[in-house]
Amino acid sequence: MRSQPFQRQPEMAAFMDEKEYESFLEKDAKRVAANVAEDKAEGLRKKMFAERRRKSAEPDTENIEQWETEKEQLEENAKNLREEAGGVVNIQQLLGGWEAIPAGTEMDHRMRLRGANETELAWAFFALHRLAREGRIGAHESTGEGYFRAEYEIRLAVDDGDFRAAGTLRLADRELRIDGDCPILTKVLERSKTLPDGNGEASS
Repeated sequence: MRSQPFQRQPEMAAFMDEKEYESFLEKDAKRVAANVAEDKAEGLRKKMFAERRRKSAEPDTENIEQWETEKEQLEENAKNLREEAGGVVNIQQLLGGWEAIPAGTEMDHRMRLRGANETELAWAFFALHRLAREGRIGAHESTGEGYFRAEYEIRLAVDDGDFRAAGTLRLADRELRIDGDCPILTKVLERSKTLPDGNGEASS
């Protein structure tokens, strides 16, 4: 559920230009008004549907026509308000309760790939490298503060064998490398650097 971000953290307004803040509040109010108008229009649509399907008596066509007119007006108002506000949602609007994670925060997690072949493992390395390079951590869009360092202790089970330590995957300074002499990981890492990045170019 999206909410006005300054309700919970009013101190965040101090980081905005005064005119920008006023513009934000004005547009946010218009989005709220548009939502209210759409809810009312939906309520009228349901009333008309129920009235048309009423079996105990003939539908009240006069009321239906009045509701239809009100519904169309509400929908038009909602459309105009959204256009004035710049769309349904401002892509730069923060989520309510958003807080920055302090630099140096340590977090633990793990991933597991089941039945992955070398190609799939290369794409996994590619994704991690891209995540490290492009700073995609954060809400909506990167502000240049979403970079991180990571270490993964890799264990491989080859041909359904037991899991064995294969090396350490490190993400630091927007680069990815492997510490260890596992030939599979070395081969896969090199392959991941040749995969296209979406622009027809190699990821490296």
